[in-house]
Amino acid sequence: MRKFILQLEQSRLLITCLLVAFFTLLFLYIDHSPIWHTDIWGHLKLGSWMVEHGKIPEAEPFSPFTDDKKLIPSAWLSQVLMWYVYQAGSWLPFRWAWDDSAQPCGVIFLRTLHALLLLARFLFLFWAFQRWGGSRLVAFLGILVCAALSWNHLAVLRPQVWGELCLAIMLFLVSRKPPTRLATWCVPIVMGLWCNLHGSYMNGMLILLGILVARILIAVRKSSQGATGSLHSALVRRTFRMFYISILVIGFCNPYGSFRWYADTLSFAKNANVRMMDEWQRLDWSSFNGKLFLGSLCLVALTQLIAKTNRVAGISLGQGILLLCFGIQTVMFQRMMPWWAIICPFVCVGPWSRILALVDIPPLRQSFFRILSEMAVVMAGFWTAFAFSSLGNMVINEEAPLLTRVLHPGTARLLDVMGKRRMVNKFDPQIHEALNRPGAVIFASETLGDYLYFGGRQPVVAFTHVQLFSEEHWRRCMIVKEGAGNWEKYLQEWNVQVICVEPELHPELVAKVRQSPNWIIKLDETTSGSKPNPKSRHFIAIRK
Repeated sequence: MRKFILQLEQSRLLITCLLVAFFTLLFLYIDHSPIWHTDIWGHLKLGSWMVEHGKIPEAEPFSPFTDDKKLIPSAWLSQVLMWYVYQAGSWLPFRWAWDDSAQPCGVIFLRTLHALLLLARFLFLFWAFQRWGGSRLVAFLGILVCAALSWNHLAVLRPQVWGELCLAIMLFLVSRKPPTRLATWCVPIVMGLWCNLHGSYMNGMLILLGILVARILIAVRKSSQGATGSLHSALVRRTFRMFYISILVIGFCNPYGSFRWYADTLSFAKNANVRMMDEWQRLDWSSFNGKLFLGSLCLVALTQLIAKTNRVAGISLGQGILLLCFGIQTVMFQRMMPWWAIICPFVCVGPWSRILALVDIPPLRQSFFRILSEMAVVMAGFWTAFAFSSLGNMVINEEAPLLTRVLHPGTARLLDVMGKRRMVNKFDPQIHEALNRPGAVIFASETLGDYLYFGGRQPVVAFTHVQLFSEEHWRRCMIVKEGAGNWEKYLQEWNVQVICVEPELHPELVAKVRQSPNWIIKLDETTSGSKPNPKSRHFIAIRK
């Protein structure tokens, strides 16, 4: 077994084959996953406005229910970039859905972008793990653990994927000991981009601070043991320089051009409406994410135990503090799970390499044949990924796929299309008439409302960017979603003509609508066998 592990570690060809297989399968999985109806549509809508007007809006520009509340543009750059990518796809001269708000070619381009961003993230993580642990095999195991821990979030496209890529690049630059002089300037540049791509740059600063503290603690310990110049070593100085220059760059390179950017970013996390969202609740230990997190804790404990048993350096005090900070955050807010998925293996790869005694094992001598073999494997991976991808299929067949194949089945396309024209599948004249009443408004769950908000044909009461609503408006939305109190009065005040929710996620509201004489039920997929996912089933009712 030991001999086999050493052969894997020394053979660049075997590691290359494993990496190419992993990246190819990951690319094809993401590329063929339908766009999930998350807040991607709200981000695209805001990106389209910024591209059209050439500036960042001061308030939400589309919804009549946001009361001109101040917009914190924490993801303005990623919104603009994703809109450009979507728009480039929608310009292709293939068949397109003229009756839908979304265009299939634009969605395919978005999926391809998502897959490429994930590949870049895992590639930089592999390089960072290799630098941190000193082993290619352990680095590969690290990205496998990272993929497993973030499995529930891999197929979700949102600006956060840009932040995760920035974190991977930052870890790659920081993990060299000592960091190069170039890295001391590249890290602040990455952080400056990150703070405009997504508000998660605060996590990046916390991780950078944790690495700095860990290195200072090691230097203090060496200094106490008699080593001279430890606190003034290049490792400590350059890491500290990265940290304080990043603080300055973020403070000035943002839409405000001031350090007020930090306060506004934190205010988003403290928003009362946001804190009511499911993803910002405590981690459910019985859920899939909860079991993954518990398994990762066992992995960390087992790593430390085996390291101590074999008398090798395990997880240091500074790294333990970093794990503790992100572990507590993940337990308190399950939205932090993707960041824990990166930090956990990053901390563990060092002890794994020392336990397996794979640190600085010289590779096998590279021959011309091995180099050609590696190039052939990489080219085969590229060809496979392109040939079986949606983009490759579209180029080869010169035809775009149907929108039903690239969008998640839970997307509220029926109301979007039926509000525009009559010639649609499953056409219902009563729904069409209700959607076209003067001042008609749709009440939908915030998840379903996002696509309707993107279409913009009828106003929706709520969508996923809940931080844009007043606390009173969101409180009323929650009352309606729960079918409590004055739910019908609020719907009347908003002039809601159509209700569209997921029945199993809103059973109280659905029960009240069934009992009310003011509503006609037009679609009820509560027991639909064709849609096994409850989030894909719809309940539609119209006002009489």
